[in-house]
Amino acid sequence: MQGDRLTGIVHTVNVDQDNEGFLLRIGLCSLFNYPWGGGETYVKQLSSFLTDSGYEVFHFSAFDKHPEIGGGASPSVFHVARKPLIEDLFYDFGILYYGLRLHRFALQKKIDVLHLHYIDFVPTSILLRNLDRVPVVVTLHWCPLDYPPELARELWHSKVFPTHQHLMFTLGIRNATKVISPSNYYADLVERKCGVRPIVIPNPIRLEDYECLPSREEARENLGLDAEDGIILYTGRLHPQKGLIYLIEAFQNIVQECPSAKLIIVGTGPSKDKLVDFARKARLKNISFTGYVEKHHLNQLLAAADVYVSPSVYETFGMAVLEALASGLPIVATNVGGLSEIVENGENGFLVPSRNPDALSDAVLKMLFSETMRSKFSRNNRIKAKKYSDDVIFPKILDIYYESMSSR
Repeated sequence: MQGDRLTGIVHTVNVDQDNEGFLLRIGLCSLFNYPWGGGETYVKQLSSFLTDSGYEVFHFSAFDKHPEIGGGASPSVFHVARKPLIEDLFYDFGILYYGLRLHRFALQKKIDVLHLHYIDFVPTSILLRNLDRVPVVVTLHWCPLDYPPELARELWHSKVFPTHQHLMFTLGIRNATKVISPSNYYADLVERKCGVRPIVIPNPIRLEDYECLPSREEARENLGLDAEDGIILYTGRLHPQKGLIYLIEAFQNIVQECPSAKLIIVGTGPSKDKLVDFARKARLKNISFTGYVEKHHLNQLLAAADVYVSPSVYETFGMAVLEALASGLPIVATNVGGLSEIVENGENGFLVPSRNPDALSDAVLKMLFSETMRSKFSRNNRIKAKKYSDDVIFPKILDIYYESMSSR
């Protein structure tokens, strides 16, 4: 009988006596790629929560290098070296390779619950659940079922998720003990395509990280920004799926109406050179590409900005949008994926069609020209952010772990 001090729920499970005082052994399987995305941030926060709560955490990753992860205790990290030739020429062999290595990892470490956060790991659930009775929980940080075709070509070698790969993904989802979707949008999609209804648990945010932000005036003074400038902010990976080319096109319209506007793009990624070159050719001098910034600097930018923009053409949920929400920043976002579940049009921001620079610029200009609107959206965002607090979300994940063990 294990009592969860955070949820107040008493869970009845058979815990291996070799766990040396830990409540459970949890295996977190993720990508840990660079630059980090929302999935990696989620796993790092979850790892800290679990280790601080008395659980033993093991990480399994498809990359050789890992950032510093974990909480009070340092979790063990295991990696499987990637096989680029195998992956590029024989995608299915890559899945089998990962699956066998992950299967061995779970058995060697006597994992009680395996939590998968990377799409190539999903078919592993067929082996673990059916042969070894290891509960497998899958969180869909990324779902290939509706990935834009022009982006899919980069991943699937000019084939948009071929039928046999779709079948392997579907079998993996159907054989998982529990499937978690961060949004209702993707829960509906997976249910339609795979015949399984995921449990909807949104991604979390650490609200305490945003409770003591400096004032707008103080942050601007610290950053050397003019008090009268209209600051538009984007943070995240610089990747084609983020739609930043449309934001820069929109900014061409914005500076014509608001010459004091400035666009700050924070982050790095494969699209950076193309975006910088596009802005240079368009002779847009009020755009700043900061690259990666430390958390303290990021918080200064969040406090200084007037509007946060998410111009994505594809988005499962949007961890960076949650950061803007918790900071009280008014948000303009494209109406894709789960973003409409964070941004309520006219209540805490605006939703616009994707790939539409004119709609983006119109929405941003409305906010820049109305302090009253920005104040309203800011208040509403701080209130809404409370539902995504990690103190609310992570205990729900623990409940899923114990339910999975009870059903094996």
